[in-house]
Amino acid sequence: LSPRDRALPATNPPSSYLTIACEELPWVIDIRPSSSSSSPYVTVGDVLDGVYRALRHHVSAAEWENASPNTQDRVRESYHRRCKRTQTHRDREVESKNGLRRIDWLGKSTMFMGLMPGRKEGQWIMHVKRAEKTVKFWAGS
Repeated sequence: LSPRDRALPATNPPSSYLTIACEELPWVIDIRPSSSSSSPYVTVGDVLDGVYRALRHHVSAAEWENASPNTQDRVRESYHRRCKRTQTHRDREVESKNGLRRIDWLGKSTMFMGLMPGRKEGQWIMHVKRAEKTVKFWAGS
């Protein structure tokens, strides 16, 4: 997205905060206007950056212990897939040592589909879906 698009209000009417929930996640993501912006409202960039940062957080021991055995298995599988996708062996080792991140809770549902208003004021529901494999092809002339 262009800097101009990232600076647009994330909602209409503009809002000074958003709380994002997602069915796949056991916590919410709070979004506020970034301190680097002079904007009094949450921008598109604030949402994208805030969701990214929130999903990069490490999973706490309490979060892990509160997860069901099925959820733990699914999250563990996602973690291993994420580590395998890293570009280099060194990066793979670093990522493996860093452990589980909240992004792993999404499993294979890593394609962002958008936000829909929730039932409460300021609440939004994040929709994700299973990412399809990307097929690369070359269409020659």
